[in-house]
This record gives sequence, structure tokens and C-alpha cells, in this order.
Amino acid sequence: MVIGWYACRTRIRHIAETRDGYTGTSPVIANAPADTFKK
Repeated sequence: MVIGWYACRTRIRHIAETRDGYTGTSPVIANAPADTFKK
């Protein structure tokens, strides 16, 4: 897992920078699912 992190960290950092500010103060908590996916 550590090797995978170092192999992908540039890509992961780029994705995180792209989403910066998108999820607000809790970036690890996903948005609620859309109404079409709720049952």
C-alpha cells in the first residue's frame, strides 16, 4: 500500500487540488446521494 501511495501521489494530489473547496470544510465526507438513488 505504501508503494502504491508513492507511485500515485502526484495524481492523487492533482485530484485533491482540483476538488479543493468543492466539498467545503469536510472534504472526506461525501455529499448525500441524489434522490434517484434513494430507495
